[in-house]
Amino acid sequence: MLRSEAYARLKHSTLSVVGFTIVTFLFILAIVGPYIVPYDVALANPSARFIAPSQIHFFGTDELGRDVFSRVIAGVRVSLYSGFLILLIAICIGVPVGAISGYMGGAVDQVIMRITDIFLSVPLVLWALAVAISLGGGLEMTIIAISTKWWTSYTRLARERFLALKQEKFAEAAKASGISDSRIIIRHLLPNSLTPIIVNASMQIGDAIIYVASLSFLGVGARPPTPEWGLMLQTARMYLPAVWWYSFFPGLFMSVAILGFNLVGDGLRDILDPKFKGRIAY
Repeated sequence: MLRSEAYARLKHSTLSVVGFTIVTFLFILAIVGPYIVPYDVALANPSARFIAPSQIHFFGTDELGRDVFSRVIAGVRVSLYSGFLILLIAICIGVPVGAISGYMGGAVDQVIMRITDIFLSVPLVLWALAVAISLGGGLEMTIIAISTKWWTSYTRLARERFLALKQEKFAEAAKASGISDSRIIIRHLLPNSLTPIIVNASMQIGDAIIYVASLSFLGVGARPPTPEWGLMLQTARMYLPAVWWYSFFPGLFMSVAILGFNLVGDGLRDILDPKFKGRIAY
């Protein structure tokens, strides 16, 4: 019954359907894209540099004669990998910390939240730049740098949920029956806290992709010849406006990906959040 109701709500939300369609298409490209692109993404061909979009090179070529279409499609996997890994690390750090903070309360809660506030006081880009540079740069170091700041949002979210849930009757009954705190957290409170975490994560994947691309654009993220959208834009800006296709297509795919994940997040929120029950159209 719940599944059929969720499906009906999703089906009647046009923009959510569009979002899920975009995300599904991106996942398909991430899986099969690198194997079906017509050219090697790293193979330079100086004689073919800056060829405009054509039937041979759908998105044109870059300054080294590489096929932009092949590199943009291969970049889907890089961007999705980066975005999901950032959120996975952030959730694995932030949710347990927030759960302990909200459930234990008192001095433990105060210490954890003051540490969290210190991290929150530093702008994410500045933090990520400093950490990524200190770690030597590169895509993996950029992912780590962003993750070590991103966990704070999940700490606060989990804390709010656990503060509310631990006062519910089922939690008090479990504690009164002698069940250990760790078991109460894992078996009873955490499953009831997953909905806002899932919704929040789905809406933040696009943000994570933007930050990875931004750091690559600033020169501390992905390194050549990695087909990463931000890195492509960083190089393409030097050839604007003459070589317009070099920046247009990576930017277009990035925008579509961010839009798709934001629409998916809105759709999941409407389906999973009871406060939005009844609002099935945009």
